[in-house]
Amino acid sequence: MKDERFQILRDKFHFADFREGQEQIIEALLSRRDVVAVMPTGSGKSLCYQLPALLLEGVTLVVSPLIALMKDQVDTLTQNRIPATFINSTLSPSEQQQRLWQVREGGFKLVYVAPERFRNSSFMEGIQACCVSLLAVDEAHCVSEWGHDFRPDYLRLKAVITKLNHPPTAALTATATPEVRRDIIEQLGLNEPLTLVTGFDRPGLHFQVRQVENDKEKMQAIFFLLRPEPQCGIIYAATRKQVDEVASGLRTYGYKAGSYHAGMEMAERKSTQDQFMHGTLPIVVATNAFGMGIDKSDLRFIVHYDIPGSLEAYYQEVGRAGRDGKPSTCLLLFNYADTFTQEFFIDGNYPPRAVIEEVYQQLCAVGTDEIEITLKALAEQLSHAKASEMAMSSALKILEKAGMIERGREGEHQAKVIPRVDPKSLLQRLEHGAPIQKDIVSYCMDVLGASKDKTLAFDLQSMAEDLNLSLDQLRRALAALHNSGSLEYRAPFRGRGLRILQRVPVSRLNINYAEIERRAQFERQKLRRMVEYAYTQQCLRRFILEYFGESVTQSNCRNCSSCMEKGERPPARPLTEEEVLIVKKVLSCVARMKGQYGKMRVAQVLTGSKVKALEVLRLNRLSTYGILAEFTQPQVLSILESLVESKLLQIEGTDYPLVKLTREGRGAMLGKTPISLVFPPVSGENEFVVTRPPENSDSPYHEELFEALREMRRKMASAANLPPYIIFHDETLKAISRCLPRSPSELLSVRGCGERKIEMYGEQTLAVIETFLKHHPEATPVSTTPVSDSQSSTPREPLGNSCEVTWTLWQQGKTVAEIGKERGLAASTIFGHLERLMKEGRAINLSRQLSQERIALIEEVLARSGGERLTFVKTLLPPDVSYEEIRLVLGLHAQKKQVQKGNA
Repeated sequence: MKDERFQILRDKFHFADFREGQEQIIEALLSRRDVVAVMPTGSGKSLCYQLPALLLEGVTLVVSPLIALMKDQVDTLTQNRIPATFINSTLSPSEQQQRLWQVREGGFKLVYVAPERFRNSSFMEGIQACCVSLLAVDEAHCVSEWGHDFRPDYLRLKAVITKLNHPPTAALTATATPEVRRDIIEQLGLNEPLTLVTGFDRPGLHFQVRQVENDKEKMQAIFFLLRPEPQCGIIYAATRKQVDEVASGLRTYGYKAGSYHAGMEMAERKSTQDQFMHGTLPIVVATNAFGMGIDKSDLRFIVHYDIPGSLEAYYQEVGRAGRDGKPSTCLLLFNYADTFTQEFFIDGNYPPRAVIEEVYQQLCAVGTDEIEITLKALAEQLSHAKASEMAMSSALKILEKAGMIERGREGEHQAKVIPRVDPKSLLQRLEHGAPIQKDIVSYCMDVLGASKDKTLAFDLQSMAEDLNLSLDQLRRALAALHNSGSLEYRAPFRGRGLRILQRVPVSRLNINYAEIERRAQFERQKLRRMVEYAYTQQCLRRFILEYFGESVTQSNCRNCSSCMEKGERPPARPLTEEEVLIVKKVLSCVARMKGQYGKMRVAQVLTGSKVKALEVLRLNRLSTYGILAEFTQPQVLSILESLVESKLLQIEGTDYPLVKLTREGRGAMLGKTPISLVFPPVSGENEFVVTRPPENSDSPYHEELFEALREMRRKMASAANLPPYIIFHDETLKAISRCLPRSPSELLSVRGCGERKIEMYGEQTLAVIETFLKHHPEATPVSTTPVSDSQSSTPREPLGNSCEVTWTLWQQGKTVAEIGKERGLAASTIFGHLERLMKEGRAINLSRQLSQERIALIEEVLARSGGERLTFVKTLLPPDVSYEEIRLVLGLHAQKKQVQKGNA
C-alpha cells in the first residue's frame, strides 16, 4: 500500500516526496479515522484528500466555499488524468442532474460541491445514492462561529455526514485558533480525530507595520515598497471607494493596476482576475472579496491599506503571498481612525434590536406580502442612526432565520407586460413592419394568454431563447412597444424581493438579541487584538504565532519591521528625566479626561489636534491640550500602548474601549512611584521608513561616517545603559551622514536632533564628523530635497579645490566614470561635485551624461511631485533612474535659475 502511495504521488501529482504532515494525514484517512488539519497556505492541503481518493472505492466529496477555485482544481486534476468534476450554482438543474448520474455510475473519483447545495433535498438524495468513501471539508473554519468567516451553510454538514453513514472526514484549514479547532470537531461531529497542526509560520513572509497619519502617507509607503522594480501583488482596502482611488492613483504614476470589488459588473471583475492570473496585470487593488480561490504562487507583496477586522482574516490574506517560497512583503498601513470603518462593519453585520424591529415594522406597513424594495430604499425609510444598507441586509437575514420573511434570489424576478390595447388589433397594426415586435405580441397571445390590461409575468431569458433573439434585441423591442403606448413593460427587479410569512407584534419576534450582541462583542474583541498587533513593539511573527496557539521561544525573527528596526526588544528600564516628563504629561491628560475616552481621543488632545470633535466636547480647553504638540499622533499612541503594557493605564470595555489610570499610574503621575517601562522610539525621529526584506539600500549617505557614528552611539548607549535608538535613531545618523553639519546650529537643523540631544551628544557627534572630514576632504553634503526658489537664493559655501579639479577634468571632456577612476573617488562624489558646480552657475552640458529623453522624464516627475522629498520622487521614476541622475537634473534646474537671474 505504501509503495502504491508513492507511485501515485510521482505519477499523478509529480512530486518526489511528501511534505510535512501529508503522509500522516493520508495514513489516518485510509484507516477510516477523521482528521482536523491546520496547515499553512501553500503547504499542500489538497493532496491530503486527493491522493486517498484514488486509493479508495467510490467517490470523494469535497465541500468548498470557493466556487471560483473549483473549476481550476478540476481542470488541474483532469490534466493529470484524474476523473474529477464539480456541482455548483454555475450549472443548470439539468446539468447538475446529469453529473450526479455520472457520479453514481462511477465516472468520477472527486466531486467538488459548495455547502449550499445541501439545502436542496433532491441533491442530497442523489448524493446519498452514491458511494461516498471520503468527505473533505475545505476552509473548515467556516463551520465555527468563533472563526473569522462563519458560514451558516457549513452547519448542515454534521447532518450530511450522518446521512452518508459517517465516511472518514478531513477538516482542513490554514487559520484556526485552538478554540476554533475544538469547535470544528464539535460542529462536524468528528469522532476522536487526528488533530495535526504543522505550524502557522511562513518564514518567507516579511511582516511590517507602518503607522501613518493620512492617505498621502499611505500612498508614499506603497510607492516606496514598489520600487525599485514593481512586482506582482495585492493591495487590500476596506471600501469600494478607496479601492478605486488607490488604483487610480497608482495608474496616474504609471503602474499597471486594476480594481476589484462587489460594486463592479461581473464581466469587469472576471477581466481583472484573468489579467492578474495571466501576469498581464501585476497589481490588483481590492476589497476582501478578492483572493478567495486565487492560486498564484508569485505574489511578492500584500499591502493592507486599512486594518482588517481580525488576525485570522489578516493572516489568511497575507498568506496568499510567497507561495513559491521566495521572500515576500506583508505591509500593514495603520491609522487608528481606520478602526472606525471596521466598527461600522460590525454594526452592519450585527444590527441593534431597534433596527431589526423597525425594519420588520416598515415591511409590514407596505400592505402586501410580496415586496420589491432595495436595501438603499429600505435604509432611507428608517430613522435609526445605524440604518446602513449593510445593516438592512443583516436584519433581513435575521428575520428570515426567525421565520418572519422569505427572501428571493437575486436575478430570479420576472419581467412584466400589460397590453394597453387589444392584442389582436395590435398584431394587425404591426403586420407590415417591426417583425420583432410582432413576434413578441404573438408570443404574449399564444404562450402567455394576453388580453387587454392583463398583467403577464415571464422570464426574459426564456422568451429571448424561444424567439431566437438576444437579450439586447428583446429589451429594445419591448422598450419600443412601451414607448408607443401599446403595452406597459416593467423590467425585472434588480435585487432580492421578499415575502412576509408572518405578521406579529415586534415584541413577539422569535429573535435571540442577546446572541446577536454577544457576536458583536466577540468581533470587537478580535478587532482589538488586531489593533494590538498594529501597536506592538514585540516581534510581529511571534505575536501572530502565539495568537494561533503556537509556542515560540525566539524573541527576534530578524524578518519583521519590529525586529529589523529595533533589534532585540529592550527590557523595561528607568526613564531619563525627559522621558519621565513625557509620561507624566500623558498620564495627566488621561486623568483629566476622567476615563471617558479612548486612546485616539487622548492622542488628539495631547498633540493639539484641530478636529471639530475636540471643540464640541470642550476637550480643547483642557490644560493638557497640545502639551505634546511636537509629537505625531502615532507616536503618542505608541507611548499609550507602552503605558498599558506597563500597567500604568488600563483599557476597559470591548464595545468602545476607554483608557483609564490605574492606581500605579496615579502614583507615577504624582511622582510617588518610580517609572520603569519599555519607552518607544519617539525622540523626534519621524523619517519616512518602510522596510523590505533585507537588501542594500540605495538611499545616499556617506557610509563610512554612518558606521563611525553608529560606533559612537554604541559606546554612549553602553555607558548610559540605554537602548541605542534613545541616543539617535539610525535614520537620524544617516541624515547627519548626508548633511555633514559642522556646528551645533547646523546639527540642530537635522531632523531628530533636538536641543536636548545636542546638549548631551552634540560635542561627540561633531568630533566624529570632523575626524571623517580630515580623512575625506573631498566629501560634500548630499542633497535629499528638491531645490526651491527660496533655497536657491541662500548663500553657499565657496567651492572647494576638489570641486574645481572635477570641473577642470569635466571641461577636458571626461565622463563621470573616467573622472572618478582618475581621482580615486566614488562616482557619487563626482556627481555631487557636478551638482554643486551647476548650482554655482557653471555651464555643464548634461547631454554628455544623460539623454534628453531621460532629462525630460525626470523634470516632468519633479514638477508633478510638488517639492516632495527626493526619496518620494525616486519612487515615481523607473527603477534604473539613480539618485545621482535626479540630483544632476536638480542642478540643471538651479543653473537655469541662475541664468534667468543674471538676465533679469
